[in-house]
Order: sequence, then C-alpha cells, then structure tokens
Amino acid sequence: MNWNKNNGPWGSGGNNPWGEGSSNNRDLENSIKKAKEKFGRFKLGSPRNFSFFLIVVLFIWLATGFYRVEPDEQGVELLFGKWNQTTTEPGLHIFFPTPIGKVMTPKVENIRKINVGYRSASDLGFSTSSNSERNVLEESLMLTGDQNIVDVHFTVLYKIKDAGKFLFKLRNPETTVKDMSESVMREVVGQRELEFLLTGGRQEVEQVVRSDLQDILDEYESGILVQSIQLQSVNPPALVIDAFDEVQRARQDKEKLVNEANSYLNKIVPNARGDAAK
Repeated sequence: MNWNKNNGPWGSGGNNPWGEGSSNNRDLENSIKKAKEKFGRFKLGSPRNFSFFLIVVLFIWLATGFYRVEPDEQGVELLFGKWNQTTTEPGLHIFFPTPIGKVMTPKVENIRKINVGYRSASDLGFSTSSNSERNVLEESLMLTGDQNIVDVHFTVLYKIKDAGKFLFKLRNPETTVKDMSESVMREVVGQRELEFLLTGGRQEVEQVVRSDLQDILDEYESGILVQSIQLQSVNPPALVIDAFDEVQRARQDKEKLVNEANSYLNKIVPNARGDAAK
C-alpha cells in the first residue's frame, strides 16, 4: 500500500473513505468551540451575574400578578386560596403573584335560565326545535288563596352581579335560585284567587315574585341579579281541567243571559213608561 506523506492511505486532501464529510465536521467543531468561548465567560458563580439572574427571575415572578378583565368579565382575587375581593372594572390589574395570589375571570353578562314546574326540550337534552316538554308536578301544583289548585310553569332569568359572592357564598347557585323562586311563587299564588291568576294577574305576579326573590337573594349575598320572571302557563290541573272548562262555560253563559236580560229591561221599561203616560 502506498502511503501519501501528508494524507495517509486514502490519498490527497486528507479525505477519509466517506468522502467530503470532514469539512462539515470541522465547521461543527468550530461552532461548538465558539459557543463555549462565548458562554464560558458568563459564570453564574460571580456576584454580578448571580444578581442579574435573580433580578430576571424576580421580574418574571412579579409579572404573574398582572391580569386583564374583559368588559363582560369580573376578576375574582384569591389570596392564599381564600376569596379576597372582586374587580368589576375592565382593563389591566395587578394582584399578588402566584402562588400567593390567584385570579379567576368568569363571564358575568351571560343570561342564565331556570325552568320551574316543567322541563323544556333543552333541559331534557333534546334539540331546541323539539316540542318535548315534561311537567314536574311536585314543583308546579300550587294552592291559591281561595283554596283552589293551579298548575304554574314559569322561568327565571338571571345573571351574575358579583362573581365573588356567586362563586363562594352559595354552594349550588342554580339549585338555590330554583328552590327560592319556587318558594316565593307559592307564597304569591297563595295570596291571590284563582280567577285573578287565570285572567289579568300575570304581570302583577311576575313583578312581585321578581322583587321578593331579589330581596331574598340579596339578603343571602348571593351575587345574583334577577332579570325577570316569565309565567309560561297558569292552568287548572290536567285532571280537573275539563270540569273547570265546563264551569267557565257555564259562567260565561250566565253572564250572557244576564246581559241579555239587562238589555231587554233597558228597552222594555222606557216603552212601558211611555205607554203609561199616554
């Protein structure tokens, strides 16, 4: 085997059996060498570099205390896991950094809905276009002031007024709203007669229930704002509705006969008086 004086048994150029790869290897080695030279000068052990490192870490930690509240949100600040206060103003705010402080930003402008006395298609998991509906008799049957039974279906619309109170003052806000609204409705219905409820009393009942329910929720510091109470239906129970309709028809017939009699009376009396005067 002939040995090249400068390049070994594989000939000129210092190439190995795998071709031109050695130049790439030398470039990689040079890059690593330069990186070592550059970063080798930064020694964490030196007081200056260590102080700089601590400042950077401290800055990053303090930055975790900043948070943003959107217009449809509220900021609920927790200090060591305990509710501290609620921020209602939108924009950038600062609180204790993590893990000392934590901030929740729930949506508060969404209108929430609870049905009482019945369950709609969406409550039952069906499409909103479905007509499926289920009556809940233990919620809907109520006693009126004149000792009649009425079947009441209504809806409560509400939203969050104070997110902190809503999250931490009530164990189960939705159940609380449903139970309280049912209780208030029973009280209001029990103070009114059946005929009033079935005819022109719906708007008054809605307003009174909304006002009374809001007072109770405020007393419990629930953080809830009742938007409206909507009576969906007020009817006699299905078991007696036929008999009730018959009574209503009889009442209407009675009123019709009374009106006809009064009309006849108003017509015949003047004629009789005229004849008598002659």
